[in-house]
Amino acid sequence: MLKIKSVKRLAIASMVFSTLAGCHSFDSSVETRLAKLEAQQQQDQALLHEVTRRIGLGELVRPTSLSFDNAAIEGKVDAPVVLMEFTDLHCPYCKEFNGTIWPELEEQYVATGKMVLVAHDFPLVSLHPRAGFAALALRCASEQADYSKVKQSLFEMKAAQEEQFAQLEQDYSLDSEKFRSCMKDPAMQAKVNTSVKVGRDMGIKSTPTFLLGRNENGKLVDFEVITGAKDSAFFIEKIEAILAK
Repeated sequence: MLKIKSVKRLAIASMVFSTLAGCHSFDSSVETRLAKLEAQQQQDQALLHEVTRRIGLGELVRPTSLSFDNAAIEGKVDAPVVLMEFTDLHCPYCKEFNGTIWPELEEQYVATGKMVLVAHDFPLVSLHPRAGFAALALRCASEQADYSKVKQSLFEMKAAQEEQFAQLEQDYSLDSEKFRSCMKDPAMQAKVNTSVKVGRDMGIKSTPTFLLGRNENGKLVDFEVITGAKDSAFFIEKIEAILAK
């Protein structure tokens, strides 16, 4: 059976040949045209995806699987259940989940190897102008300290100003020079932006938002989208249903 990519190439090749007058061998010029048509097809698909997302129909073009790339990982990467989180460190509902609901889920499912948390930054800068700085501080500080503890500290600080960063350095004995250099690093800033893009591509508009599903070879599959903090009983019921399959 032909792979989908092969079928696409044959279809595009057919389009090329239909535009040629007379008989021609399949030379390098045709291969070039084929490559250009494929590139244009990819650009058109990306544009359609973006337009669909912008008009509020992002869920219609969501991928069927998501990798763990560019995210903070808590737990065993081969755990059967995946909870992918999109959070804003200045969002009160995200803080509520992290402080009151997550500890129970972490103890019951992450510590026992049943679930892995895949955490993405999703600062809503239109609502919380300094949330992007907080997300960057979390990434940089967690290179030297425990991710979950730093995360909770940033939720408690409710800001991302110079005095908070100095407090982080003191509380976690951070190498100040290394931390400040990381905060200015374009590559680290790009990681925050990449996480935001993952969320936007999923049609996510609010925080906290969770994708809960199965782990298949290091990817999240068969997931459902959950918006809002909910309560621990809600998550436990969903997680147990996945484990029972």
